[in-house]
Amino acid sequence: MMYTQKLCLAAATFSLLSSLSFSTAAQTINHSSGLCLSPEGGSTSPANGTKLVLSNNCSTAAAQFSWSSGGSIKHVASNKCVHSGGANIPENGTALVLWDGCDFTDRVRFERSAAGSIKQVSSAMCVHPVGGSANPASGTGLVMWQGCDENRLAFNVQNSGSQPGTQPPATGGINSRAALVAAIANASAGDVLTLSSGFSYQQSIVVDKAVVIDGNGKQLNHSVPSSGAYAEFTPAFIIAANNVVLRNLTVDGGNRYGSNTLIELNNKASTRSNNFSLVSVTLKNATAGLRNQGVIPSNLYIVSNTFQNMNKGIDLTRDASLSYFNKVATGLYDTAGSPLYYQQAGSLTISQNRFFVDNGQQAMQVGVQIDAGNDGFNAYEAPGFPNNTAAYRGANNYIITKFNNGVISKNTGRTASDAVRATEFPIAVAKVADVRIENNFVETVGVSSDMYDFSSAINVEHMSRDVIIQNNDIAVNRVVNGDQNNQAISILPFQDHGANANSTDASVGISILFNRFYGSGRSGVFALAFRSLEIDGNDFASFSSSRQGLATLNLYNTDDNGNGALDQGERSTLRGSFVNIAASSNLGASGLVEATLFDTSDPSDLPPDQRH
Repeated sequence: MMYTQKLCLAAATFSLLSSLSFSTAAQTINHSSGLCLSPEGGSTSPANGTKLVLSNNCSTAAAQFSWSSGGSIKHVASNKCVHSGGANIPENGTALVLWDGCDFTDRVRFERSAAGSIKQVSSAMCVHPVGGSANPASGTGLVMWQGCDENRLAFNVQNSGSQPGTQPPATGGINSRAALVAAIANASAGDVLTLSSGFSYQQSIVVDKAVVIDGNGKQLNHSVPSSGAYAEFTPAFIIAANNVVLRNLTVDGGNRYGSNTLIELNNKASTRSNNFSLVSVTLKNATAGLRNQGVIPSNLYIVSNTFQNMNKGIDLTRDASLSYFNKVATGLYDTAGSPLYYQQAGSLTISQNRFFVDNGQQAMQVGVQIDAGNDGFNAYEAPGFPNNTAAYRGANNYIITKFNNGVISKNTGRTASDAVRATEFPIAVAKVADVRIENNFVETVGVSSDMYDFSSAINVEHMSRDVIIQNNDIAVNRVVNGDQNNQAISILPFQDHGANANSTDASVGISILFNRFYGSGRSGVFALAFRSLEIDGNDFASFSSSRQGLATLNLYNTDDNGNGALDQGERSTLRGSFVNIAASSNLGASGLVEATLFDTSDPSDLPPDQRH
């Protein structure tokens, strides 16, 4: 379908929709042509799946809608809400339909952009009429499409009686930290707090209400206090409530090389920061952009943001001492026969974000990291996890953070043609289940000061399960000396804090499909002590191994019982087709990897904290 026009609010009606909060009053939602939203067929009791169309019959009960307090668009007569095909990030052209269920997730919530477009919270995509015409015919359907904030097409809201709607304005006049803190204290759930100007401040802004903070395009400048306990760790924002949205905002930390975090998700025993959305926000000049403390929050939507001049862009690590929350039995077992448990984490969407540094700065250390295997415990005060961890690792080693079809997708560098470049991991996950890493552009870049530099463009480790890595562009640009260990993709067991790698902590059910590999590194794929690894349909034609005697694929077993032999139960399982590999590999017989055991005598094969 050829389509270049976008549905946005015209200047004439901008004052009706910009900076508006939600209203539960019955309304018609009118297109600038005079047509209004209606279920196809005009029924007051439409079936699930009935398409939304633009209609010339706007005086009936079928054309009445309201915005729920949670942000869904509700058909008043049927109590069904507007859905976009059940996807957090729908394909362009996905039809809008009416379906049971409102407010339960950001994919069924819609907000107004700064210019008034009707925008899906989870994807930041906007509502468009099929064909994009300024004068569509009655019966024209409505779809989701990328692109907002042009003044060609318009919608306005009219209350019953056909009078222009004037929904209660969002809280405004917020031009200082004190004003924003007061607005949060006085807010009710669902309120939109809109900044009237930018400001500078030092102490954290604690968001402990379920509110939307709309930056209105303004910039906040945050610097850490000069004194006080852990002052150097003071975040710009602490999210300490469920259902918080930050959008249309820039936060500048002023110092990439300190210890500051711009947004901290506080998910410890006494607070929760689930259902958090970060949309169209620029975070820059800080040690970390988005971090969490405690349990990794459920239902995260991190879409269309910019992470500029960071050491770590998104850094989500779990405190294992809190692993008992939402713990459920899986019916699964590790390779030693111990039962596994899931810690449910709901949906995860990290998509269409940009990660880059300005010219002359060292590349980021990490772009996106989700480390649910972190076993530190002193996360109640200063961030970070000290390595006094053995007791927590032992008690909670069998708990894996499980997402509901989590996705890390379409993340790039400064532009779509630039990679997410990082010296350690552009993208890394550990101890997670059900995550897709797809359609990203990532590159691992070298650090000449580290003789045994160990890194990967995409890293999966520590008992991760059912992770799909597909359709990514993956580059290795790290070769400084022959001992450095740098690969495009690594699949690892747990081997941090001096622990020996073994298949008890193997990553299981990992699929590497239809990716494109570039550059030169030790391995295109480096996999150790894995189980059920699939490698299929990848293009290695532009990748070469940088070390003599190594192959594009380097797959290893571990001698778990230490008897010096490769027993049947220690052999890693493999599936897939390898016809597109433009180099040899050390694959053994079909279904089993019978290559040499992992060589721990070579320090460049080991993680940094195992080298002696």
